[in-house]
Parts: sequence; structure tokens; C-alpha cells
Amino acid sequence: MLVPQSPAASPASVSRTAAEDSRRHYFVAALALGLLTLLAFSNSFSTGFALDNQMLLLRDTRIQTASASNIALIVHHTYWWPNGESGLYRPFTTFSYLLNYAILGNGNHPSGYHWINFLLHVTNVLLLFALILRLMDQRTAFFIALLWAVHPVLTESVTNMVGRADLLAGLAVLSGFFLYLKSTETSGWRRSAWLAGVAVTTAIGVFSKESRRAPGCNRDLRTGLRETMAENVARLPGDSHADRHDAVAAGSRPLVVASCRVSIR
Repeated sequence: MLVPQSPAASPASVSRTAAEDSRRHYFVAALALGLLTLLAFSNSFSTGFALDNQMLLLRDTRIQTASASNIALIVHHTYWWPNGESGLYRPFTTFSYLLNYAILGNGNHPSGYHWINFLLHVTNVLLLFALILRLMDQRTAFFIALLWAVHPVLTESVTNMVGRADLLAGLAVLSGFFLYLKSTETSGWRRSAWLAGVAVTTAIGVFSKESRRAPGCNRDLRTGLRETMAENVARLPGDSHADRHDAVAAGSRPLVVASCRVSIR
């Protein structure tokens, strides 16, 4: 008696199933990173307004009401105003304090500020995970992102409410790097759209935190990007899209570390 055999799966269905499995694995890894990060910082949400937080959050009248006049004051004055003028110009960071204090209604309750910091940190962790996935296997990417998530060097940036400037700067570097890599995979108006995103993230970074050391670091990043990409593309035997993607990935490896160093300074 002949037993009927089920038809073999088509290559398209096999590829679709593999893609769905990969997305499921990525989702589980991202969820695990978020939960482990929450566990690491779960005892920080009740931390009060200490030191600079009192000056920048409780005594800055610009963030207490969402009005056109306060927006103008944020744009036209430096970071420490009205407690005094300084050489620090961080309007985007101050706008984020306005979001907490006046728009979300957190006022002098610290938990809301901590939650925004935490969400920014988790976003940076997931961005780093996405970047490393382009260069290495998922397990390696997961453990590198997890190290970033719970490393003590980032404790002050996350638990100190006014450490948000560091988190926003890190967000700008990591997201800008990711958007640039996406722009190398396409052309035409899509490439212009990705590069426009790079310009937006650059502006966010510039107006979130200036740094005495950042210009040199950014110059090193640009130089390394230009030289390593050119070197790898020049060695390519062909000119296919896959070849160029491999060149971009190979040239990006040392720059992931460089971007991380810039983002935490």
C-alpha cells in the first residue's frame, strides 16, 4: 500500500519560516535585554533630587510651564540659567525636562524623570544590539548589549536625573550610526531619507550635550569611517550589493567601539 507523501515545502515558504523564526528570536532577545535592564535599575526610581537636580529641575522656572515665553528662554539662554549663565548650551535636554515637569505633570516627583531616563537607556541598549547584529552572531550581540545595559560606568547617567544629557548624546551617536549604515544599502530618495535622519540625530546630539572631548572623538570617528570603508571597498573583487554590504560591515567593526566611547563621555 502506497503512503501519500506530503509535498515538499517551497524555497519561498522555507525562507519565510526562517525569517519568522529570526524575528521571534530577536524579539525574545530584545525583551530579555529590557527586563534585565529594568531589574538592574529597579531600585533607582525613588531616588530624589540631589545636588544638580535641585538646581536644574526644581529651580529652573523655564520648565515649570509649557509656554512660548519659556521655550524662548530655553533657546536663548544656556543650560544653568536662571541660576547663572555658563558655556553649556543644551536646549534639547532642557526641553526634555520641560516634558517631564510641565507636560507629563511630574513636577517635583522624581519617578517620572527616572522612567524617561530608563526608557532612553533601554533604547540605547537595543540600538547597540541592532548594530552588533550587523557584525556578529546573535549570542555575541546579546551579551555585548547586556554588558552595556548593566555596566557600572553608565550608572550615573541613568540614575542621576540630569544625567539625561549623556543618554541623549548616546542615543544620537548610536542611532546616527545605524541610520548611516542603512543609507549605504539603498540609493535615490530612500538614501536621502536615511541621511536626513542622520542629520536630525546629529542635531539632537549637538543640542543635548556639548563636550570638550567630543569634537576630537567625532573627528576620529569620521576619519575612521572614511578610511576603513574606503579600504574595504577597494579590496572588493566585485561590485554587487552583497559585496558592498560586507565591506560596510567589515569597516564598521572598530567604529562600533568608537561610537560607544563617544556616547558615554
